[in-house]
Amino acid sequence: MIRVLQVIGSLGYAGVENVVMNYYRHIDREKVQFDFVTCSEKPERYDEEIRSLGGVIYRLPSRNRHPFSYMRKLYKLIKQQHYEVVHIQQNSASMAMDAFVCKLLKVKTIIGHSHNTSCNVLWQHYLFKPFVNLFVTHRLACSEEAGRWVFGSKRDVTVIKNAIDASRYYFNGQTRENYRKQFGLQDKFLVGFVGRLEEQKNLIRCIEIFAEVLKSQSNAFLLLVGDGSMRSAVEQKIKDLGISESCRLLGRRDDIPDLMQMMDVFLLPSLYEGLPMVVVEAQASGLPCVLSTAVPAPNITGHVVHLSLDEANDKWMSSIISFLPFERRNMREEFIISGYEIETAAGILEKTYLESMEKCDE
Repeated sequence: MIRVLQVIGSLGYAGVENVVMNYYRHIDREKVQFDFVTCSEKPERYDEEIRSLGGVIYRLPSRNRHPFSYMRKLYKLIKQQHYEVVHIQQNSASMAMDAFVCKLLKVKTIIGHSHNTSCNVLWQHYLFKPFVNLFVTHRLACSEEAGRWVFGSKRDVTVIKNAIDASRYYFNGQTRENYRKQFGLQDKFLVGFVGRLEEQKNLIRCIEIFAEVLKSQSNAFLLLVGDGSMRSAVEQKIKDLGISESCRLLGRRDDIPDLMQMMDVFLLPSLYEGLPMVVVEAQASGLPCVLSTAVPAPNITGHVVHLSLDEANDKWMSSIISFLPFERRNMREEFIISGYEIETAAGILEKTYLESMEKCDE
């Protein structure tokens, strides 16, 4: 059995963590086992599940605040535990820091995995970009755009789809009815957002777009699922526009598949993305999606609309209400064909690990 060290910022609610955990649950753990490096000092969402699946969690100092201490302790960890495969999950070329440590230790397989097309600390990304390809042995990305962002256009990058357990999301009319009744939203046209309440997600624009929808459809209602540093700003914007009675912030939730059942349209006007898993999940639930062109999501169901952020809010509104009425249905067949079903995708990642070790042993 191969033990793969997954280097990841945290084990909380963000998209990258969800992607890695989806693969962990469905990979053949008799052949491949995951251990994790995280920079969080406190227990997190997936800690208990990781341990139940046989994984080990190592907590290191903050990579951003204490980079030298982080690298020193990462070096010590990999050396002591003799990891031969290290999988670095990052949004920028700063993964070169981790890869450099692995290179020093002559780790056989050093996988850099890009999950985005921009980041919050751009200077750091551009500082490390000339070096990242010197240290990694394998380049993975959630999309071609994410691959170019970190590794450049002249490097071979393998795209590993952000696959999901789609069966958890397939449309269920009874669940839809029950949840809408539970929230008292039976007669509403529900526009939904799921994600971190951070600048990247362009939430102020999201609220402004919804305000236009509400002018056209008096029964419109906005559901925001998630939490983050912009929560107060989001609440203030809703208050300033006088639409508090038509919006609800649900915070972090563990019942995302059920919440998606009661929505009517999924809205994501992000400033940048890699390939957001939440859009794949929304499509699995049969939701039509209205996204910015900065969201490089696949159109698996044929019900995805991309709009430029330069377009006026009324144009976004028109796209959203164009799905009135819309008949939801089960998307199982489309997902099996697309390759975004986790069983198939986990096999591809497992093969990547095993073949990388075989080549090293030749």
